[in-house]
Amino acid sequence: MNQLEIIKELLKKYHFYYPVPGNIRKKIPGAKKRVLKKILQQKGKSNIFNNIGISLFCFLEKSGFVYPLTRVIAFVKTTAIASTAIIVVSAVFMILNSITPAEKQLPAFSKAVYITNINGNAVIHNPGSKSENAYIKDTLVENGIISTGERSSVTLQITGTGVIRLMENSEVQINSMGQNRLVKLTLKKGSLYSIIKKQRNKIYRIWTPSAVITVKGTEFLTTYNDNVSSVELLRGTISLCRREGEDKEILLQEKHIIHIYKNRKVKIVPMKKLRQMELEKLSLDPYINEINAKSPAEIKNIFILAEEKKEEIDKKINQLKMTIQKNREKWRKLLPLDKLRKLGRKLYMFHMNDGTKIAGTVLKQNEKNIKIDTGTGEIDLPKKDIIRRIPID
Repeated sequence: MNQLEIIKELLKKYHFYYPVPGNIRKKIPGAKKRVLKKILQQKGKSNIFNNIGISLFCFLEKSGFVYPLTRVIAFVKTTAIASTAIIVVSAVFMILNSITPAEKQLPAFSKAVYITNINGNAVIHNPGSKSENAYIKDTLVENGIISTGERSSVTLQITGTGVIRLMENSEVQINSMGQNRLVKLTLKKGSLYSIIKKQRNKIYRIWTPSAVITVKGTEFLTTYNDNVSSVELLRGTISLCRREGEDKEILLQEKHIIHIYKNRKVKIVPMKKLRQMELEKLSLDPYINEINAKSPAEIKNIFILAEEKKEEIDKKINQLKMTIQKNREKWRKLLPLDKLRKLGRKLYMFHMNDGTKIAGTVLKQNEKNIKIDTGTGEIDLPKKDIIRRIPID
């Protein structure tokens, strides 16, 4: 028995020859609807078009309109197909008209890196396209390059990874945006601040001509100028090597700075409080969730709110600078030996055989000489000319 025969049998079954009371008549369409759907399910003929057709048929019958069920179902199918075609064509047309000429040249993964803020001017150069000025919500593709000029900076968001800020007179290339769980950038010159999310299965790596920096979640500034790579680590831990493939890694702890020179020499120093506060300010650049749904104006407003928080840090930075300046002035007014005392150095008075007396702290000595710091400079005293050495307070 095919579908049409089933429907005919049902129509025969529910054909009434005698008047039916009004209260019962109102229940008949609902009963028909339930039984029809159940039979179609049992026969494996249940689908969205038949179900909608049965509902419409019962509604029309209840409203006093009588149409053959088969015609109602055919109408539903035809209307659905026509409506779907119109919606699809309209959607495609809208999408094509919403894409700018520049975006049409970009592959699908280009949406992984968005420009979220610009101070001054920045230029982007994507492969296969001309260099052009950058604007908020522009995108970079794999191997795309972005650069800044004097007194300019640009903030980029790498989807699912974090936020990076390219400082003035800088240039960076986006080599990989997450393929094989690796996000790779090459800093060609200048400085790049990175705010990277902690992720178990993703690695963030920066190449410079003299170093490779690898992290999984941290906040740090990378600089490459004059053949020197420097990393200033605010939070977390990072590993560095002086060239790709080198087994020996250098671990840098937070609030420290490392300089890697072209001759492969390394210098690590603690980060001063003022520099920590300056990096804290950079860390306020926000990561924007669902950025693809945000307009450039909405993105700009988010950064305006972040600027208000940066102003609070600026006040603290200015207060610290004033304190540092006052302490420097006090330091300059100290006597040479008082400066050494402030540094915790042990002082001696050296009596020389020519009758002179020289005060200072011992730096180092050998068989012939003693090198001392007098507070104004360093001098070597021949041991044969020293009569005695007396500690002083």
